[in-house]
Amino acid sequence: EACRENALRLKNLSDDMFSYFLVFGRSESGLNPVSVNVRTLAEQVFSEHGILLSEKGYKFKTSGELPDKSVKIDERYFKRVIDNVFSNIIKYADIETAVELCSGYSDGFITLSCKNKIRTDKDIPESNGIGLKTCMKMMEEMGGDLKTEECDGYFSVTITLPVEMENDKSDP
Repeated sequence: EACRENALRLKNLSDDMFSYFLVFGRSESGLNPVSVNVRTLAEQVFSEHGILLSEKGYKFKTSGELPDKSVKIDERYFKRVIDNVFSNIIKYADIETAVELCSGYSDGFITLSCKNKIRTDKDIPESNGIGLKTCMKMMEEMGGDLKTEECDGYFSVTITLPVEMENDKSDP
């Protein structure tokens, strides 16, 4: 069992390092941005990953509303960012406290955020931080942002993306 856990830990570390070097070591952008409705995006993210959280025994609550506007994202990159965020919740969140999933819109930007109480038991997996750094870089390349904060035993991740202007939706 210990060997299997160490092998899995090494595999995850090598996957994280590969992702890190893939994003930070490129000389050209491999983005393929597409316009996505922000309401649809938030509903899809929160419903798919809400089911995953529920299956793992986590409670969650959602809040916020989004306008009927679009953002440009590289779907592959965005999926990796969201998968990393929710994978971290499952690894590091206290299962007894509900995870807060929020969406919002202000000043031309949408936000998707997750906040959870940090586990305090002794079986917390080690973190190398490569996954979040890679996600920050991916969001930056998509014109957005990913910020993290740790305060009073809680950890939060906020993803921000600029909405498309109405006249930016159509290609000439």
